[in-house]
Amino acid sequence: MKTIRTSKASGGLRRDSGQVTIFVVLALGIFLLGAMGFAVDMANLWFHRQSAQTAADAACTAGAMDLLVDATNAKTTQGGFTAGTDFDCSGATGVAPCQYAALNGYNASLAKNSSASSLGNEVYATFPASVSGVSAGAVPPATLAPTPYIRIDVVDHVQVFLSAMLSGSRSQPVHASAVCGLVLASAPTPLLILRPTDPNTLQITGSGGVTIVGGPSRSIQVNSGNSSAAFITANVDLCKGGPLFTGSDLGTFGGPSVPTVLGACPAGTGFRTGPTGRWAYPTSPIADPYAKVVPPTQPAAAPAPTAVAGPTATTPGVDGCPDRSGSNTNQLPDNLVNASGNLVTATPGCVEYHPGFYNRPIVVKQYTAIFEPGLYYMKIPNTAPNIFDNENCGTPGGGIVPPTGQCHYSLAVDTQG
Repeated sequence: MKTIRTSKASGGLRRDSGQVTIFVVLALGIFLLGAMGFAVDMANLWFHRQSAQTAADAACTAGAMDLLVDATNAKTTQGGFTAGTDFDCSGATGVAPCQYAALNGYNASLAKNSSASSLGNEVYATFPASVSGVSAGAVPPATLAPTPYIRIDVVDHVQVFLSAMLSGSRSQPVHASAVCGLVLASAPTPLLILRPTDPNTLQITGSGGVTIVGGPSRSIQVNSGNSSAAFITANVDLCKGGPLFTGSDLGTFGGPSVPTVLGACPAGTGFRTGPTGRWAYPTSPIADPYAKVVPPTQPAAAPAPTAVAGPTATTPGVDGCPDRSGSNTNQLPDNLVNASGNLVTATPGCVEYHPGFYNRPIVVKQYTAIFEPGLYYMKIPNTAPNIFDNENCGTPGGGIVPPTGQCHYSLAVDTQG
């Protein structure tokens, strides 16, 4: 009798059953490990992309601020670079955009266009001639801003791990860029002093003063880059300036860093402002809001000024004249005569000026003047008989000259008699 053994396992299964399942599990495990590795690499690249973009934005903003100063204050290398000349931040640590990139973690350890396998980062700047999406009306003219745009590129060579086995490179370049520039915009600042380099471009002394109520948060801006751009010893009252009537700013680009005389609200002398205002230094200059406005043509000669009655107990003043006391003849300037050649007076009342061409300055001395709305075209020669009080107010090309006596401009409001 023979005993026959078979290799068939109980239940009808072969001995090698289950090996395919093990291979499938191993394959899935390797795939999942690879996917996790790629996920780590891609997440790392994404975070580096965000950091690089932040650095590019900061550096670009810094460069654009310097372009603004170059355009408005006749500077050429305000931020350590020459506008219009491309530069690489590698080895140029003193340049403002490069410094801001370094503060955000990108120190330009690699030169521009370095090998993709290198570890480190690139930071460089270019100056495009135009930028898509900017309307033609917002582009400043070349005479005002010959180089209006700057572009900052940041390339971060990020080390990768699992993906390096497929690409053959241990680093992956991550690129970010930002474009910034200058556009024309309306300046809401009520008093904007444009002269870019001179000292004392805002000079308020003696018994004169400036009071601004309401308006934007900055009431006065002085663009001059001179350290003595503003000199104020008289009354500059911004106590009720700003949108909340609680104080507004005086901004100066060049200085001084503190007011010449600091007063306190509500009374006093010197610079005064409320709790929401301040003496702001340094502040970026504001471009000329009329830079692209076509100059008007010279109109016909302005009509002679006229006397208008002030308010009474029952009637308002003519054309809004608020003066109940009026003016007296011995305080009116010699050029204030009507069409008949007689001295204009208004007791009580105001002296009303009319639009048109003026070849003599308008000087308000101890009387109330009102102005009919319209264009006042001032072109005052510096020769007799068009000099008021022999104070040399005018120049052949316009009205503003260095201070000489009490009359400095084409329109002077003088409270000193």
